[in-house]
Amino acid sequence: MRRDLAFGITASMVVLWLTFFASPGSVVVATLVASVAVLIWFSTVETARLRDSDGRPHTMLFGLTLLAGALVVTAAVFIATPTVLVVGALVTLAGVVGIVRALRAAMGAA
Repeated sequence: MRRDLAFGITASMVVLWLTFFASPGSVVVATLVASVAVLIWFSTVETARLRDSDGRPHTMLFGLTLLAGALVVTAAVFIATPTVLVVGALVTLAGVVGIVRALRAAMGAA
């Protein structure tokens, strides 16, 4: 619990620093690193964390993933730099990998 809280506080501090003090290039690199980290997490996390207590895909997790994906894809459409397009593809891929793993685990558990 404390580790999750420390991670949340650290992530919030990084986002605030990126928002107010970072250059545009470092923001793009940070989003690229974050999207790779999310893809790795969805690919390697135990499937129990992707499902709620009923065994269905976790609504909050995948709802936030969908929201983040929509924001990144919108940014990719408007900014249209190759790096932002790669970030959009990675976030989309991460969401697909996560939901497929959650659904497979739910079907296997049923």
